[in-house]
Amino acid sequence: MGHVRLGSLPRSRAWKEVVGLITAGADVSQIANATIRAADKAFTFVLNDKGFTEAVWLMTQLAIAAKKENLGEHLQSLGVNLPQDTSLPDLAAAVSEALDNKLESNGGRSDLGEMSQRALVGALVEHISPKLPSLFAPGPDDVRAALAALGKKREFGELSRTFFAKLTNETVS
Repeated sequence: MGHVRLGSLPRSRAWKEVVGLITAGADVSQIANATIRAADKAFTFVLNDKGFTEAVWLMTQLAIAAKKENLGEHLQSLGVNLPQDTSLPDLAAAVSEALDNKLESNGGRSDLGEMSQRALVGALVEHISPKLPSLFAPGPDDVRAALAALGKKREFGELSRTFFAKLTNETVS
């Protein structure tokens, strides 16, 4: 039954070692160390994925832009073009479009890149939405103020945690 959910298991020497240790009843620490070594080798492709690296880079740049005096100008230099009367959907669309444009000029897309883009946009919306007024429609100043809060360590930490949680959840689903 698990084979339907997992697909085929990796057959590298490192993963065979993990299976061998489990079969032999090895100590948990030995199995954990072997798993870490095998996973480390298995996930090196992530560092070479343009979509993933662009999404993480843009996320860090949003925090840097938040500390700038002219947030909109800095975002525009990154390819995130916000209208003057920006809204949360405008921000989400602008970030998504900026990533689309980067990937078109950097050699295309991958599944991981697509998931990274969705995770970043989703995390941004999820993070900023509760900071906007709920009684009246949020104005452009409210959206920009919520975005500017990303310059704080705690705020950026929460955004990045949400991004990686969404990305992990999507890759496991």
